Amino acid sequence: MEIKITRQKAIKDLVEGVLSIDGGPAMDTLENRCSCLKLGEYHAVMKKCKLYHEQRIFILEKDKTGYPHDCGQCKKKSLSYPNLALPKRCPMISEGNGVHRRFDGRIIVGKKAAIGLLVDTQATYDCVKERVLEELKEGREVTIKITRKNKKRKRIV
Repeated sequence: MEIKITRQKAIKDLVEGVLSIDGGPAMDTLENRCSCLKLGEYHAVMKKCKLYHEQRIFILEKDKTGYPHDCGQCKKKSLSYPNLALPKRCPMISEGNGVHRRFDGRIIVGKKAAIGLLVDTQATYDCVKERVLEELKEGREVTIKITRKNKKRKRIV
């Protein structure tokens, strides 16, 4: 399965984009410009996050097999909120309203309501998580490809 994230525009500290799974319908994405991943190919793994107490979609570089960081550095929370920032950089696909003050490399999915704001993020994230979980249970690899939208520049003669 291929998850394609196409970054469309950068506005101040935000990077807006579109996520599609195997060329299917697109969902909107948001990333923090300071901590976003480099363009390229990655793969996804499911691992239980100590902070959120549930399985999460972690993004790993293609040539590395380990996890982004040791989960022992995250303190277990009794209550967790979607907009909690992680103590260390830990790229993952997640839900949440916005990416301000978030420097953990997270890619938030949902429907764009305004510049820098996504809505229906939990339902959108659950759809992506379900698809990824199905593929990983069947033993297939999940590839995440991050690209940039090519801009056509007008030539002034």
